[in-house]
Amino acid sequence: MQIPRVPLMHIVFFALFFLLGYFVYATIYAFLGSMVTTPQEGGQLAMPIIFLLVIGFYFFLPVSQSPDSSFAFWVSMTPFFAPITMMVRITTQTPPLWQIGLSLLIGFATVLLLMWIASRIYRIGMLMYGKRASVGQVLRWVRQP
Repeated sequence: MQIPRVPLMHIVFFALFFLLGYFVYATIYAFLGSMVTTPQEGGQLAMPIIFLLVIGFYFFLPVSQSPDSSFAFWVSMTPFFAPITMMVRITTQTPPLWQIGLSLLIGFATVLLLMWIASRIYRIGMLMYGKRASVGQVLRWVRQP
């Protein structure tokens, strides 16, 4: 039995997109955690995040069948789906390097933005007031200097 050879660049891209996926979903959970006061509230709000990840897995088939389509391009540029769909594109038919770089750039910029928003919500909401935040309050806290 022969083990298939995996190109080194595929391993590098896997590591980068694995880190991107980890940081995207970790910051989404941090964002969620900054809005709730009990683990029960957090558990109830975790389901939409899990749905995002499941939707990314459902995009596997259409992206693998047509990796050069505009649908595959736009889905692989969306930070919540890019760790899965861009790896599918890379392994089926490697896209141009600028598309891979743009996907990583958009993803890590999204991580920074979500971290900034989560830190503002946590600082103002939890540390100053100590109460559960409504959506309106969260929007006001993000806009506060």
